[in-house]
Amino acid sequence: MSLICQFCITVSLLAGISGLFVIGFTHFKTQSASNPENISIANVPAEAIYDTLKAEFTALSMDHQKLSREKSELEARIEELTSENENLRKNLSSSSSKMQKDLLELQEDYLRLDQEKRTLEKNLLDITKSNSELQKKLQDSRNEFIKLSKEKSELEKKITALMLEINSLQAKETDLNEQLRSITGNLENLQAENKKLNAELADFQKTISRYSDLQKEFLALQGKYSELSEVKNNLEYDVNQITLENTSLNAGNLELIQKLNAVTVSFDNLKAENNALKLDNEALKNNIFVFMNDSKVFNGHHYKVFNIITLWPEAKLKCEEMGGHLCTTNSLAEFEFIKTLLDSKNEYWLGASDADREGDWKWITNEQLSMTKWHPSRPYNNNNRNFLVLSHINDSTWYWYDGWNKGTALFICEWDF
Repeated sequence: MSLICQFCITVSLLAGISGLFVIGFTHFKTQSASNPENISIANVPAEAIYDTLKAEFTALSMDHQKLSREKSELEARIEELTSENENLRKNLSSSSSKMQKDLLELQEDYLRLDQEKRTLEKNLLDITKSNSELQKKLQDSRNEFIKLSKEKSELEKKITALMLEINSLQAKETDLNEQLRSITGNLENLQAENKKLNAELADFQKTISRYSDLQKEFLALQGKYSELSEVKNNLEYDVNQITLENTSLNAGNLELIQKLNAVTVSFDNLKAENNALKLDNEALKNNIFVFMNDSKVFNGHHYKVFNIITLWPEAKLKCEEMGGHLCTTNSLAEFEFIKTLLDSKNEYWLGASDADREGDWKWITNEQLSMTKWHPSRPYNNNNRNFLVLSHINDSTWYWYDGWNKGTALFICEWDF
C-alpha cells in the first residue's frame, strides 16, 4: 500500500510540473509578444528556455512511463496478494473446522480422564479403609506382644527363683555360679534384642497407617539388611585381619576373636529372629481374615459364634490367637444384637471375669461393666464362679450368670475393626 501511495504522489507531482510548464511557456510567449523589450533586456533566448523545458518535460515523461510500469507491476502484485489472501482465508476456515474437531476430542478425553480420576479417588478411599483395618490389626498384634512380654517377665522371675535355689546348692556352687553368669549374660542379650525389636515394632506401628509407605518401609528394611550384611562382611574381614595379626600375639588375644565371632553369631541370630517376626506378622494378618470369615458386623465391630465347647480360659486364648477377644457388651443395643446370633439351647462365654478380685467384675479389655444383665439371683460371688456366661436355659430371657471355673460352653469372639 505504501508503494501505491508513492506512485500516486509521483503522478500528482508530474501533472503539477507539466501544468506549470504549460502555464509558464504560455505566459512567456504572451510577455514576449506584448513586451519584446523585456526579452531583449534579459538577453535570454526563448529557444534556449524552450529547449530546457522540453528536455525537462522529456525526462518527466520518461519518469511517468517508468512509474506507469511500476503501477502496472504493483496492480499485478495486488491481485496476487488478493489471491493469496483468499487462499489464506480458505485455509483458515479449514483449520478452524479441524481445531473445533480437535477441541471436541479434547473435551471427550477430559471427561474420560475425569471419570478415571474419580475411580482413582474411590480406590484411594478403599486403600485408606484397608490401612485403618491393618492399623487395628497391628494394635491387636501389639497387645499380643505385650502379653508375651508379661509372660517373659514371669519367666524371668522364675529364673531368679531358680538362681536362688542354685545358690543354695553348696556342693555344686562353683559350677552353678558359672552357669548363672552365663544365663544372666544371655538374658541381657535377649533384653537388648527385645528392646531393639520393640523399637522396630514401634517404628512399624507408626508407619502402618499409610499403606503405600509400608512398601517403602519394606524397601528400607531391605536397605538396612544390605547395610547390616555389609557390616557383617566388614566384621568378618576385620576378624580375618585380626586373626592374621594375632598369630604372632599371645593366647590372650584369642578371647577377642571369640567375642568378634560371637558378635557375628548374634547378628545372624538377630537377622533370623527379625525375619521370623516378619513372617509371623504376615501370617497373623492373613489368619485374621480367615478367622473373621462369615462374621457379623455391628457398629464397626465384627462378631462370630464358635460352636466349640470349651473352658473359659481356652475360649479366651482362642479368640486372642485369632486376633480378637471374647465378646464384650457395653450397651443395650449391642446386647440385643448379640442375642440375634445365639441358639437358645446353648450357653456362651463372654469376656468378663472377677478372677483378680472376687466381686470386682471387669471386661478383659480392662473396661468396667457400664451395662449389666445379671439374673436376679446372680452373681453368687464365690471363688468357684469367676467367668461370665450368657444363658436363658432356666428362663425365657437371656441373662448373665457367673459360670463355674471348670464349666464348659460355646463362645463368641469380637474384633474391634
